[in-house]
Amino acid sequence: MSKSIITGLMFATVFSLQVFAQTASAQPQSEGENPYKRRPHVVGIQASSIGGLGVTYKYAFGELVHARLTGMAFPSKSQYSTETFYNIGTDVHFNIFQVVTGPNTYMRSYIAPAISYWGYSYSQSRFNTQYIHAGVNLGFELVLASRFSVHGELGMGYYEYGYNYGYTTGISGGLGIGLLF
Repeated sequence: MSKSIITGLMFATVFSLQVFAQTASAQPQSEGENPYKRRPHVVGIQASSIGGLGVTYKYAFGELVHARLTGMAFPSKSQYSTETFYNIGTDVHFNIFQVVTGPNTYMRSYIAPAISYWGYSYSQSRFNTQYIHAGVNLGFELVLASRFSVHGELGMGYYEYGYNYGYTTGISGGLGIGLLF
C-alpha cells in the first residue's frame, strides 16, 4: 500500500470518529420515533464496491452506530472445471444526522469505513484470484413503513488486485435494500 493511500484512509477514519463524537452529544429521539429502537436487526441484499456483495445483516447499536456484514458464495460447475466466486465485507456506520419525516418514515445520513475480501477459485488451476477493497463511503438511508430500508452510498475506495497485479484508488459506491425486524 502506498503512503498516500494509508494516510488518506487514516484521515478518513479520524474524520469519521470526530463526526461520531459530535453526533453522540446530540439529543436522542424519543422511543417511538426511531424504528431502530424497536427493530434493531436488518436483513437484505447489497451491492457495494467496498462493503461487499450479496446477503447482508445489519445491527443498530442504539441510534448512532450500525454495523453490517455482507457476503456470498456462488459455485459454478461445468464438465471441465469447478469455479467459485466468493466475498465477505463489513462496514460500520456513524450517523451524521437522522430525522423522522413522517409517522412511519425515517431518514439518516452516515459515514461508513468499510473493507471486503473478494475471491475467485478455479479447480483446474492452482492459482486463485484474490482482491481486497477498502475505503470510506458517505451513505443515505430511508426507512419506509417502519419496516423497509433502502440505502445508497458514495465515497472513495482502495482496490488491491491479487498477487503482482497492483492497486488503484477510485470512486466507490453501493446500493441495498432490507427488512427491519
